[in-house]
Amino acid sequence: MSLKIGFIMDIFEKLDAIDEDTSCCLIIECLRRNYQVFYLQVNDLQLWQGKPLATLRRIIRREEDRFLMAKPELVSLDDLQVIFMRKDPPI
Repeated sequence: MSLKIGFIMDIFEKLDAIDEDTSCCLIIECLRRNYQVFYLQVNDLQLWQGKPLATLRRIIRREEDRFLMAKPELVSLDDLQVIFMRKDPPI
C-alpha cells in the first residue's frame, strides 16, 4: 500500500521556481518514492456531517517546471496518512 500525502498550498502560479520552492521539493521527493501525492488549497476544505472532506487533485508526475495533475475529486481526509500545510502567510 502506497502512502497517501496531501499538500495544502498556495496556487502553483504564486510559488517560486519548482526546484527552489521547498513544498515542491517535498512533492518531488514523495513522487520519487512512489507515494500518492495530492494537492489542495484551503478553499478546497469542507466539513460535511462532522467529517473532513476536500477536493483533491492527485499529482501524477512532474513535467519540466510544472506538475501534471488528475481531475479533482471529493475525498475524505481520513483517506490520507499525512497532510502538510505549506501556506505562506499573507504579506
